[in-house]
Amino acid sequence: MASAKSSRSRPTGHSGVLPVNAAASVGGGDGGVQLADKLKIFKTDNFDPDAYVQSKCKAMNEKEIRHLSAYLQDLKKASAEDMRRSVYANYAAFIRTSKEISDLERVLLSIRNLINTQSALIHGLSEGVQIDYLITGPEDSAKEDVATDENQEPSEIQKWCTDFPDMLDVLLAERRMDEALEALDEAERIMADAKQKQILTTADILALKRAISDNRQKLADQLVEAACQSSTFGIELRAAASALKRLGDGPRAHSLLLSAHSQRLQSNMQTMHPSSTSYSGAYTASLAQQVFSVIAQALSDSVEVFGDESSYASELVTWATKQAMSFALLVKRHALAYCAAAGGLRVAAECVHIALGHSSLLEARGLSLSAVLMKQFRPCVEQALESNLTRIKESTAALAAVDDWVLTYPLSGIRPFARSSASNSVLQPKLSSSAHRFNSMAQDFFEDVGPLHILQLGGSAMDGLLKIFSSYVNLLISALPGSLDNEANLEGLENKNARMAETEQQQLALLANASLLAEDLLPRAAMKLSSVNQTSLDDMRKRGADKQNHTAEQREWKRKLHRMVDKLKDIFCRQHTLDLIFTEEGDNHLSAEMYINMDDTVEEPEWVPSLVFQELYAKLNRMASIAAEMFVGRERFATLLMMRLTDTVILWLSEDQSFWQEIEEGPRALGPLGLQQFYLDMQFVILFGKGRFLSRHVHGVILDIIERAMAAFSATGMNPVSVLPSDDWFIDVASDTISRISGKARAAYGERESLVVNDLKVTKTFNELMFGSVNSFGICPFHTFYIAIYCIAPEMPTSSSPMECRGSMSRPSSAPLLVLTVAVVALAVLVSTCGADPEPVQDFCVAVAGAGGDPDASPAFPGFPCKPASTVVSDDFFFAGLSRGGSTDNPFGSSVTPGNVAAFPGLNTLGLAINRVDLAPGGVNPLHSHPRAAELVHVITGQMLVGFVSTAGKYYSKVLAEGESFVIPRGMMHFQYNAGTVAARAMTVFNSQLPGVVGAAPSLFGADPEIPDAVLAKSFQVEGEIIKLLKSKFRK
Repeated sequence: MASAKSSRSRPTGHSGVLPVNAAASVGGGDGGVQLADKLKIFKTDNFDPDAYVQSKCKAMNEKEIRHLSAYLQDLKKASAEDMRRSVYANYAAFIRTSKEISDLERVLLSIRNLINTQSALIHGLSEGVQIDYLITGPEDSAKEDVATDENQEPSEIQKWCTDFPDMLDVLLAERRMDEALEALDEAERIMADAKQKQILTTADILALKRAISDNRQKLADQLVEAACQSSTFGIELRAAASALKRLGDGPRAHSLLLSAHSQRLQSNMQTMHPSSTSYSGAYTASLAQQVFSVIAQALSDSVEVFGDESSYASELVTWATKQAMSFALLVKRHALAYCAAAGGLRVAAECVHIALGHSSLLEARGLSLSAVLMKQFRPCVEQALESNLTRIKESTAALAAVDDWVLTYPLSGIRPFARSSASNSVLQPKLSSSAHRFNSMAQDFFEDVGPLHILQLGGSAMDGLLKIFSSYVNLLISALPGSLDNEANLEGLENKNARMAETEQQQLALLANASLLAEDLLPRAAMKLSSVNQTSLDDMRKRGADKQNHTAEQREWKRKLHRMVDKLKDIFCRQHTLDLIFTEEGDNHLSAEMYINMDDTVEEPEWVPSLVFQELYAKLNRMASIAAEMFVGRERFATLLMMRLTDTVILWLSEDQSFWQEIEEGPRALGPLGLQQFYLDMQFVILFGKGRFLSRHVHGVILDIIERAMAAFSATGMNPVSVLPSDDWFIDVASDTISRISGKARAAYGERESLVVNDLKVTKTFNELMFGSVNSFGICPFHTFYIAIYCIAPEMPTSSSPMECRGSMSRPSSAPLLVLTVAVVALAVLVSTCGADPEPVQDFCVAVAGAGGDPDASPAFPGFPCKPASTVVSDDFFFAGLSRGGSTDNPFGSSVTPGNVAAFPGLNTLGLAINRVDLAPGGVNPLHSHPRAAELVHVITGQMLVGFVSTAGKYYSKVLAEGESFVIPRGMMHFQYNAGTVAARAMTVFNSQLPGVVGAAPSLFGADPEIPDAVLAKSFQVEGEIIKLLKSKFRK
């Protein structure tokens, strides 16, 4: 074989490697000499390579040396090619030979084991003979030998005992473990039976016992050796552990079982080497698959072999916990650490979700490792949470520094709500660039935190984003001109300022950003924390309490958001108030001197409201026009903002101590002209602000201010009534100024009525007398009727009036007739206003913008204030608010989109309203009633169970399909319930522009202030604790 191998490795002839002429040149002209003959010199024993090379180099010139080098290189290549061909040609034979060698090695090992066994057997036999000889003695041995010779052949049991060691050695050598165990058990039974029946000699029993013990130990050693081999797993591993347990070594068997699974896990994990470019989620998934599959297999093997014994279960839990810890450390090192540093919350959430998902599969089998994983993962996830919040803060701040504060719809690359909220893509918010970025990142942030609900990070996430929103609001504050002059406004800015909002439109955009984020976008994003999937039974049991707590937490969170927006509004209004009152040089446009000095002039002044209040009205008009386009669908916020600006100016005047100290205690008293100007200014504010720019609280403040000014004037000894012009004069001057500034025609006013209260002359129109309290103070017509009688009748006392009728009154001599007249008129008004919507007295009456959504504006007769007909356009009679429904992701699974006068001003005085009702499967529009209208329910899609209860307590209901209708009489308690398996939608029509709604449960258990528990408990005949529980669910 060696010769064949050497012959194959030596190329014969030229082998196509070296040309003939090259060989001839190398061989010195021996062209016919074979290459093998030329190479013989290299095979001699006394061959010296150095000497050979030196001799050749001396005898050869440079050209020949080059030829020799080229030849050797070719020879090397030919040899390598020949080797490659030889390997490919003989590869199958090589593999076959390798297998044959492996088989021979195993056979040799078996033979060696058999020889060792036989040797041990012979050695044991020799020792047994010697021991038996020592026990029986020579004489007894001789006797027994004689007896044995005399007896018959050995019994079957004796033969079995004689053959047992040999048989067991064969079984062990051939690794037939089960048969060896059965043989040992059989030997134990035979030995016990032999002792009892005395059918074996003492020597035979001792020999059998020793053979059983030795072979039992030998079998155990073989089982341990087999279990430790890496190739042993599955059925073979369980069989080895089970056999070792049968041999009486259960703890060792269980440890070996777990150790074998550990070795297998380590072997599998050696192939996984994550790099910096590997995807963390894929690495975690692959690693989790390896680790938890091995743990699951170990759990199955342990239960199958050892059952549910506590000692084995405890060892298994300890081992599994150790493996889970190792897995968590690897995930932290190779996946979460990078995510936490880079703020990759989404990747971190995915890794944790994957790990806990695999762990949850083991929990169903009684092995809980989630607590171990959460303890390890939580610090990294919290770090990623903080990094993500910091990234939101820095990114938003960077954009705020270059934001032009122009509201636009989101760009195509910015998702307004969430990555997965395709159904919400229709709702496109208008925000500036920094707010769009903040919203997009906040949506993604909550979407990423949602899957981490098991780590209970919802509170931390909401608090963290609350701080980031506070920081963003501070940036918006810094964008207001003049805000940085106040040190209190610099807190929290961290030396980061936003681009200055120079124009009023830009400044209103700041408020639009903050209000839309706080009132709609951020709360909607936070709902993702409560919409996580809960599938386990325990989760379903805890869902009610957790949802209640989470709802309360979200309400408090929203209140904090609103407080931040209120802070921005306060600073906005304060800055504009300061701009109105003070000049850049520090001069005051609203000082006491401007009123006191009027009486020092000789010429009659030009009577117009003071410049500061004219500028206030002009500013309000401009801002209202801008806000009408900027706050579409949120007119209420714009109206309240305008009111707050007016309130700030009036409250500034009311609380300016230097102003009132100069008026009341100054060296110069307020004169008639100054009082007239002051009264004109206040009437001007009341006239332009009522129902639009003035809240009822500040309306009362203005009356108090007028009374205070008149009291200061009265202290001089003059009667203010005698120096003031008629009521018509003040209204005419104020109206002309309003018309001039607004560019609109002067509005008409009805018949005026004058009241003198405490020597204070207050002008009211007839409409204001009858309905002004309804508009401004929210008092029902019954109160109006009572006030009219009270303020005029001579029999009434002169103090403690419901309104401003305090002190002495000036009454005409024909008071009884006047009382009767006013009573009749008031009663007629009472009947008309307390009824359902009356018939209109004009073609249409489009409500003034914002009046329908203003809580301080109440409907007058026969509705809300009307826009001038010259300003009405076609869009006033158009409403698209019902084209899309609201979200049904709430405890009731329902959404009601209103289409009343508050949302659709064109319905004013028409006695008509329409709502859209959306119900998720199983959703309900809870029990409620409409005190001012009947209702027609028309189902568009799905199925709805609609029902109401009459005053007689009878229940009427019907399941409506698509295209079917059901009418509900006015004031009846009713509901709508989705009785189908798909979403349902209905349109509800009312015969009132503002039907009102009284919810059964909220009105009883959520009233403010609360209805006493004792009253409700007695009414419902239940315990007080039940009432407390119900109130906790509806408390505002």
